[in-house]
Amino acid sequence: MAQCRKRSQSFAEAWTQLEYRLQSQLDAQTTGSARSLRSELTGSGMRADKIRTYRFQDDQVKDHNTNRVAKASHVMRGRFNLLH
Repeated sequence: MAQCRKRSQSFAEAWTQLEYRLQSQLDAQTTGSARSLRSELTGSGMRADKIRTYRFQDDQVKDHNTNRVAKASHVMRGRFNLLH
């Protein structure tokens, strides 16, 4: 609620303060929703976000959705059907 602090403060000044507070509250809401949408789309970068793990030293590729393992040399040649 916007209130006049001094008796000499006019109605227009109180209205300007109220508009400023409402606008800053609206900006905070839109920024928060945009931030949450961005984090939802990008993911957290943690291990749970991985789709596949490539281990070239062991010649293995593991698909984390299907839990299948295939040879990395075959997958790198385009044989992704081994993981499905």
